[in-house]
Amino acid sequence: SAIILFALIDHELILKGFRHKPKEDQLEGNYKIGLSAVCEYRKRNKKAYNKSFLYANLYFLNIMETLMALFQDTENFTNEPKMINRNYVVHGMSNRTVTEIDCFKVWSALYSLVVMLPLLEELKV
Repeated sequence: SAIILFALIDHELILKGFRHKPKEDQLEGNYKIGLSAVCEYRKRNKKAYNKSFLYANLYFLNIMETLMALFQDTENFTNEPKMINRNYVVHGMSNRTVTEIDCFKVWSALYSLVVMLPLLEELKV
């Protein structure tokens, strides 16, 4: 189901190891997840992909935009996006029916994150 797919995407993003700045009582900050992890990955890699050949750059941008759409900010559950949204689904706030197409979108995003991004990393110059 979509919840399991979103959990697997969260897992992959946590493995990237991006962290928030630590609070005063912490040695390390909490892991960035969801939209903050996607934005951090995009920020750290965008420059390198801009220098790579067109195909890799376009694929990278497509993956990042898809993940950003799936994790987009929902303004504290006051504005449900038209596209399936991780926060609404995982927290049980969605009023829409999750369709097969929605699950395919999330499955495709997971595949892109787990399979395609590592391949693109190899192509990066």
